[in-house]
Amino acid sequence: MRYLNYFLFVLLILFSVACRADSEKVMAENETLPEVKFIKEIEEIEEEILIVEKEYTSKESETKFLDLIKELQKKHVFDSFGKLSGECFTDRDLEYFLSMNISANIYQDLIEDSYVQQIVMSIENWDVFKKKALNYYERTWSENGVVSRAGQTMAGSEAEKLIAEAVVKAADKIIREN
Repeated sequence: MRYLNYFLFVLLILFSVACRADSEKVMAENETLPEVKFIKEIEEIEEEILIVEKEYTSKESETKFLDLIKELQKKHVFDSFGKLSGECFTDRDLEYFLSMNISANIYQDLIEDSYVQQIVMSIENWDVFKKKALNYYERTWSENGVVSRAGQTMAGSEAEKLIAEAVVKAADKIIREN
């Protein structure tokens, strides 16, 4: 039984060596294995899909731009619904936000993003729209006169404002460079 196991093990090694030699021979002859060919075709199709970019109207681009700001704000500034820690974005959360350079990181990521570049370049009247985008953040509870999800703490509102400014700053750079 022991010899049978050794025999099978040696056979397995010889088989894998033979298969490797065959595949290397095929590759050396500049022929592609069907699996590799299929994977390359899929990668080429994906590249073509990325190249074919949808043309957005100015209005669609404006909506997508504001959605981007809101998405980044929701990602980095949680909703405030009460006055206790854990229920609201506190000054300590804002300190962390600033220490991690989150708005600078957002700016850097966006100026290199082709999707964002496409959206920004589709906005027709950027100077007018820019003012709207800069004011796209939650108002404070004191401005709203009530503590609720409809508003934000002063720290949360400040962080959201910094995110909106970073996105607009990135858009300004994209427009200048194109």
